[in-house]
Amino acid sequence: GLRHLEANGVLVPLMNKHGFPKFLQEPMPVGAQKSYEELCRIIVGQQLAGAAVKKIWARFKENVPLTPSELLQATESDQKFEALRAAAGLSKAKLNAIVDLSRHFEDERLSDKQLFDQSQSDEMIATLLTDVKGVGPWTARMFLMFVRHRPDLLPLGDLA
Repeated sequence: GLRHLEANGVLVPLMNKHGFPKFLQEPMPVGAQKSYEELCRIIVGQQLAGAAVKKIWARFKENVPLTPSELLQATESDQKFEALRAAAGLSKAKLNAIVDLSRHFEDERLSDKQLFDQSQSDEMIATLLTDVKGVGPWTARMFLMFVRHRPDLLPLGDLA
């Protein structure tokens, strides 16, 4: 992909001035719960501008456990759910999506192994992800583009 960008005469001056896009320089994430955390970050960022996402994500990380089992325990009652939602600054819909994501990881309907399996097609990964309530095609594309570094994806419906 980088060679293709370098071959584009229009982009060369920009790349010389600013370097390659940061996400293309970062290695593909590995390790326990990395895809879970990245998906949480993408859900938090749904329908928000960059500055707001950074602020809410920082607040989220300060107040929300970042493992599926801990998050499920922290939201097991309506009172706990509401307290965590308010502390994190999330809408009910976003926290519900993260709770359902946590269930999918906890019962192994989703895993790093599945989501980083090189033999999985983009469509299969998107299908696995969109089975989570609150995760739609945009969220699946963001995961494929920025976490899996998959080429040739267009984030349809992205207003940013």
